[in-house]
Amino acid sequence: MHEFLRSAKTQTWRVLEGRSQSYERAASYRPIIELLRSYFELDTLDPASRVSEKIAATIRELDPAITDVVAPILSLLDVLPSDDPFRALDARERHEQVVGALTHVFLAESERQPLVLVLENLQWVDSETRAFLDSLLDQVPTARIVLIVDYRPEYEHDWAGRSGFNHLPIEPLSPPATDELLRGIAR
Repeated sequence: MHEFLRSAKTQTWRVLEGRSQSYERAASYRPIIELLRSYFELDTLDPASRVSEKIAATIRELDPAITDVVAPILSLLDVLPSDDPFRALDARERHEQVVGALTHVFLAESERQPLVLVLENLQWVDSETRAFLDSLLDQVPTARIVLIVDYRPEYEHDWAGRSGFNHLPIEPLSPPATDELLRGIAR
């Protein structure tokens, strides 16, 4: 993955990366939030007002017709104002709007430039992120998006028959190769 992302062929592509952690399984959309923080160039010290401004400005520049995606994205980043009507929606409606907003933003960005979304450790992903990925996979064959995910062999999904999905198994390192790698790191 490292080689692919740093190859000459992907230098003009927008690359966004996120990862799941074993201790974050209960944290909804955690790897997607990482992607969003990178995409909107958010700093951890940005106050909520600055985050809102950056997101609204980026969305207006991206596509003024999709300003309705701002509230769902602000909710994911936990900066949605307490009086926003989005909060009054039931959980199913909020989920549908979040998935739709994420899909719209990434598809619109892929029209400007090719987009690579990298999600690591999918075996630890939460159900909301998984639902978003299921939805996005329907769009990938017609968009300029490369979705790269890695996961352990025991992780189960139903993507094998989907258009545009390719599975590239990578065998574990042999003990001698692992030893050589560790010696190289220790130097």
